[in-house]
Amino acid sequence: MKQPFVRFGGVLLLATGLAACSGTSQTIPAGSALAPAQSSVRPQTLRPQVLSVTAADRATARTWRVAAAPHITGTAFHNKFAHLRAHAPVGYPLDMTCQTKKCPVMSSSTAYNVYVTPDGKKCATEKCWGNPEEFLKALSGSTLAGVAQQYTKGAASAYTYGGSVAVKYSLAYTNTFYNNDLFTILVAAVKHFKATGLNAEYHLFLPPGIDTCFDQYGECYSPDNLNSFYFCAYHTAVLAGKGTFIVYSVEPYQNATVTYGGQKLYGCQDQVVPPGTNRLQSGTASTLSHESFEAWSDPLPNTGWFNAPYGVEIGDICAYAYMATEKMGGHSWYVQQEYSNTYHGCADTP
Repeated sequence: MKQPFVRFGGVLLLATGLAACSGTSQTIPAGSALAPAQSSVRPQTLRPQVLSVTAADRATARTWRVAAAPHITGTAFHNKFAHLRAHAPVGYPLDMTCQTKKCPVMSSSTAYNVYVTPDGKKCATEKCWGNPEEFLKALSGSTLAGVAQQYTKGAASAYTYGGSVAVKYSLAYTNTFYNNDLFTILVAAVKHFKATGLNAEYHLFLPPGIDTCFDQYGECYSPDNLNSFYFCAYHTAVLAGKGTFIVYSVEPYQNATVTYGGQKLYGCQDQVVPPGTNRLQSGTASTLSHESFEAWSDPLPNTGWFNAPYGVEIGDICAYAYMATEKMGGHSWYVQQEYSNTYHGCADTP
């Protein structure tokens, strides 16, 4: 494919007259006590194992190839409809369809978090990003996860959290990671967890101050350079040997602010959030949810469930504009909804 990623800006032009169907709040296990509506979730303090990449890891990374064009979550300040709230259905033109006969999906998936640490100490736990481990645990079995069932035919409880690891990695002369850097980190994580194929997804969390760009293109996560700041995260897969796919997402720091149009804006979050919302936790969880759902329904981008005319997957239409406070796992999370063919709009329930 010629394009390094799929833009979804075209659909945003429709958003003035569009909105989404809201579903019900998440259910939680019987006996769980709900935290206040916008309470912060205290991250775990357990320190995962810290891995150092080897020469063999670097050599292996050079043999890996992108299996499909990465699909991005675009920045919030490129979406002038970010302040909208849902009042009406989005409509049939944005429904998802299978793009290939085989229509690859992830009917079940185990998530593995990979924390990139420059020195083996800083950002070696989830604390740099809030609470992504607790969010993934809470997401499993929730009604929000149930939205994916219509596409994947997998149970909401089939999407689980499998553990985390930190990978020590830094660059000497730049703060920008490219494919080979990310692949090297991914090789170390895959060697550790030994999980491949379309039932495992790796989430690579980049620490604050780190940019990432697509090779040979000017599109980046770069809040320090607005000229190239096009995306907040993305998911895709690599081909690691004949027939072996590694599904992964890249999760840069979601709490960065920028000055755009004379205003201080959050580049990767909804600009207006409920009082008391922890922005670091909310921004990370919402983007992580976006990439997880899209990987489940379209793990090899543009071959599974996708809307080709508008270039969107199930998370794109609902990003930023269609947010909801979801109660699950004993806590509340302010995250985006996902597109549902059932409701022809954004929803948080099957």
